[in-house]
Amino acid sequence: MNENKVNDIWKDVLEVVKNEMVSISFDTWIRPLIPISMNDHMVRLKANSEFQKNVIIRDKRLLEDAFKYVTGNQYEIEVVLWNKNLIYCSLFKTKNTFYNKKVFLLLGG
Repeated sequence: MNENKVNDIWKDVLEVVKNEMVSISFDTWIRPLIPISMNDHMVRLKANSEFQKNVIIRDKRLLEDAFKYVTGNQYEIEVVLWNKNLIYCSLFKTKNTFYNKKVFLLLGG
């Protein structure tokens, strides 16, 4: 999916989520997220801190529901934390089982 389409969907998702949260929580945890990529079944979001990532993971159902409302499709949420030469990823699968897989990728350079 192209970047403009992802950004348009993200703006609509933000509006839905904003109406479901207290503004201070929305501004602190959701607004700073950056959509990195989106395919047919997965949305990858960049968090700014480990703490923010954990908050999003705990409440990711709200984001999943908002994406479904906006697009009509069910998406899994992947939250990624970027730190200089280290990318930390947590992958989530939804059904009745919750998996948390940690993947460390060292970037060259």
